Amino acid sequence: NWNFRLTVAPPGSISGFVFQSDGVTPIGAGVTVTAQPLATDPQGNALPSTSTTTAADGSYQLPNLAAGDYDVTANPDGSAIGYNSLTQSSVRVSPGSDTPNINFALGSQPSTISGQVTNAVTAQPIQGASVKAEFQGSALGSAVTDSNGNYAIASLSSGDYVVTASTNGYSPASKSLTLRAGETVTVNLQLQPEPPGSISGTVTSATTTQPLAGILVRVIDSDGLEVARTTTGAGL
Repeated sequence: NWNFRLTVAPPGSISGFVFQSDGVTPIGAGVTVTAQPLATDPQGNALPSTSTTTAADGSYQLPNLAAGDYDVTANPDGSAIGYNSLTQSSVRVSPGSDTPNINFALGSQPSTISGQVTNAVTAQPIQGASVKAEFQGSALGSAVTDSNGNYAIASLSSGDYVVTASTNGYSPASKSLTLRAGETVTVNLQLQPEPPGSISGTVTSATTTQPLAGILVRVIDSDGLEVARTTTGAGL
């Protein structure tokens, strides 16, 4: 007779990091990483999966895995919502050893900044105001407010932004914010009306240098629109 003694193979593990799309910056905690066995039970049903969550530095480890092949998926949730999930297929786990460097670089979903620009004194909406979103000093998006003072700047990446609204006759206003991947943040801005100014001078004859009365003087803004007019008087 031949006798055989079978021993259970020691489990293995899978480890790695989950990064942002640059492959360097960790997304941080809040990404669920799941290992799904490709093997099935005798009835052909899927075997139970094993999951863990990334640490603050983006690292993870899936321990106590039976030897075999796995599909490993990084699925952002919690504080990491806004990134796309990604799967690495047929990752081999050997008995008693770790399969390292199963890393993920997750692309982020676009984000949006929207809001309303109003008169700080009357609270009325301001139409035609220019709104820009700056990231590290560079404008990555802009919009012009509609008749209700509303604006939206879409397709922005995550990061720290400064949003500024400006228009003729008002002092500009800015707000800072941190934009996470895939989210829409409301930023309302109130513009303070600037006190009116004045322009004065004398219109004279190029020949006699004498003041000329009855001459129409018009003020045109940078958009080519007339914003004021007057007529010179006697002695002006």
